[in-house]
Amino acid sequence: MAVNFSATLLAAALSTLALTARANVIDFSSAPASFMSYTEQGVTFTSVTGGTISNSTTPNGTSGLLEESSPRSFLRADIAGGATFVQVDLGDYASDADTLFLDIYDLSNTLLGHTELLISSSFTGMQALSLASSNIAYAIFGATAPAINGSSVYADNFTWRGSANSVPEPSSLLLALGALGAMGVTSRRRQK
Repeated sequence: MAVNFSATLLAAALSTLALTARANVIDFSSAPASFMSYTEQGVTFTSVTGGTISNSTTPNGTSGLLEESSPRSFLRADIAGGATFVQVDLGDYASDADTLFLDIYDLSNTLLGHTELLISSSFTGMQALSLASSNIAYAIFGATAPAINGSSVYADNFTWRGSANSVPEPSSLLLALGALGAMGVTSRRRQK
């Protein structure tokens, strides 16, 4: 009975380790005022058309990215080591209706997922869009028609999770070590 309990505890601990991978968040507070390429925490941000990106104040009052071409273009985030989950906040200052979108791709440029959200011309704020899939190499995000001046939306809080950058929480590690210890004690008692 104790062995079964220990095995169940170990399985739960290992599952918890897999599920509690820490998400990485980039809030762009350290981004330069203007750039063509910016890398933080292993993610490189560029414009799809090679234009300039500015670090601007978002509708939420935080630092965020705004592509500066005319018309504005989409943003791209290349994730070193890949990811299994991506999320980004996109928004506007009630200037026009926008269809916010997030696309994720693998290394062979295969589209792994797409999500979009229509915001009205009276909307001021930011909305989170997220997607999950294995082998995410990069994400493209911004806004499409009926947007005026292209993808004229702000991006903030780029979040991703992946096996290469996952770090288990200390409590999960303690749970796993405790389960292993319990199994060892139980095994030793059975041998006696």
